[in-house]
Amino acid sequence: MKFQESELWQSTLSARENDQYELQRSRLRVAYETFWKRGTELAQQIANDLPGLTLHDERHLAALWDRASQLTGPKYRINPLEAFVFGGAVLLHDAGHAFVAYEGGLTKLKQTPEYRDAVAAILRKRGLIHLQRTISPIHRRKSSRRLSL
Repeated sequence: MKFQESELWQSTLSARENDQYELQRSRLRVAYETFWKRGTELAQQIANDLPGLTLHDERHLAALWDRASQLTGPKYRINPLEAFVFGGAVLLHDAGHAFVAYEGGLTKLKQTPEYRDAVAAILRKRGLIHLQRTISPIHRRKSSRRLSL
């Protein structure tokens, strides 16, 4: 399903005949379609950066429009601007999973304390940190013996 086919889109941002707000609705529609194009490119980057993560593509984003339509139903009316804001939230809700969302990308992320803590937690879980604690003192002793020769 395309997001434009959702009831929510149809009732808020789709073109209609004799619309006194067509200029405003059209501006929001055109802006959102540009936003959608960029947002789906970002979502594809998530899939490339973190392939083991759950599906993050156009279908995922369009499905959220459909789910929102089901949740709101025809009696819960929102205006076009609210639909635009909702659509923006749809496009950006997972943006932080893409490396390009961070200045410096993956290289800079690897320099953060959070990254180092995560790596340490993984190594600890796998028992490799204990090995490092054993090897480091042995390495220091051997190095100091060589220096004393």
